[in-house]
Amino acid sequence: MSCQWSQRTLITRLLKGLESSIEVHIAHDPRLEGYAINGGHSWRVPGSKKNIEHLHQLYQISDPAYTGSATVPVLWHSVEQRIVSNESAKIQRAFDAVIPESNAPGFSFNLAPISMLAEINQLNEEIYTNLSNAVYRAGFAQSQSAYDQAVEVVFA
Repeated sequence: MSCQWSQRTLITRLLKGLESSIEVHIAHDPRLEGYAINGGHSWRVPGSKKNIEHLHQLYQISDPAYTGSATVPVLWHSVEQRIVSNESAKIQRAFDAVIPESNAPGFSFNLAPISMLAEINQLNEEIYTNLSNAVYRAGFAQSQSAYDQAVEVVFA
């Protein structure tokens, strides 16, 4: 719940009224092999008969040759048994294209209308570089100087 990139996908899901259309599973403690799923207890992968305990196992189901980092958020396609995306901006755009099952009035708006897309993309890049990623770099800094540089970017 502390990941700003995951939070923005959760906010988009809520604003678009997709709670009943798109399930959320929170990766959390213990972090023995990276992110644990279901608190480190066995968890059934949606759309399959496979059980996993850690997020990296979901990545390996999606791509058995994958050796990179297992990060959140993740948008999982339960029918195709693959990760659609682990990039929050792309997940937000995917959510923006989904029509809620309830088809409730007020949820049919577009968070990224084509007429404003250039401005939205520019603002997203500025926020990503100068706030979100800088906060992340400060939080995981390995030296005082790296921390100071990241904090300077945040407050600039």
